[in-house]
Amino acid sequence: MKRYLVYFVLVTCFLSIKAQDTIIMRDATRIEVKVLEITNTEVAYKKWSYQDGPTFRINVDKVFNIIFANGETYYDHPVLVSEQLTNYVYDIDGNVYNAVRIGNQIWMASNLRTRHFLDGSEISSKFASVVDPKCYDIWPSDKNDNEIEGIKREDIGLYYNFAATKDKRGLCPQGWHVPSYDEWRFLTNYLEGMNEAQLGGASVAKSLASQNGWLLDNGKGKIGDNPSSNNTVFFDAFPAGYIFHGKKIVDYSKKACFWSSTEVMNLDQFADAFFLEYDDDDDGFELCRRFRDCGFSVRCIKDN
Repeated sequence: MKRYLVYFVLVTCFLSIKAQDTIIMRDATRIEVKVLEITNTEVAYKKWSYQDGPTFRINVDKVFNIIFANGETYYDHPVLVSEQLTNYVYDIDGNVYNAVRIGNQIWMASNLRTRHFLDGSEISSKFASVVDPKCYDIWPSDKNDNEIEGIKREDIGLYYNFAATKDKRGLCPQGWHVPSYDEWRFLTNYLEGMNEAQLGGASVAKSLASQNGWLLDNGKGKIGDNPSSNNTVFFDAFPAGYIFHGKKIVDYSKKACFWSSTEVMNLDQFADAFFLEYDDDDDGFELCRRFRDCGFSVRCIKDN
């Protein structure tokens, strides 16, 4: 995403004494301030709660956006919350993935599809099982090996059981990992802190969902309503559904389901996962807890 910077000086008479500006940092921190000056290298401001105090200066590269007291913003592009990173990472099989920076997180922009762990060992394609954690679902046995309903596997990704996400051989590329519960929740919370204009006119759910594959829904603002308006933050969550107990796909075209790396305490057969559904119209990813032998999509997140 290209950034369009507006360079200008704000003198103290620009805003009334009651006005308040908000600086949003790339780590999602928000600072309530009185902006004094913006140049092509830094932002100068005073803390709103202590305007007689010192002047602070920060590098503009650390600033994600500024919302001024009059409602104007630092950027003039409608999508303000993400940045596309093309051909950003390769897996062990040589598959290439775009990525997206959202806040201070960098995510793969499509589902993982490697057939090998990071050490080069092959991932088993046997049916997954809770009692046999070394078997990993990667593709449903009742489907064509290359596509499902006309959608190519490279767009759908592969399906993995929970054991694959925890395997010490490493499922994600070097420098990346399967996101934890907290990392998924940060993503959702970050986007929920933005207004609809900042999300390109979409709800949080629509901003995350892909533009293709979804079951249609005529409800206003639903993911399945006019899917061409989805994916405004470039996360491209595809509705691959999930493989139920190693046998068949459930909710294909209805849900995008992703593992976290977080186990459910005191429930040995379950793990935390997150999903979007075609009739969602507001919130981002919702928490669900599923049997570990289910085959879910996997998105990797870059190490800090």
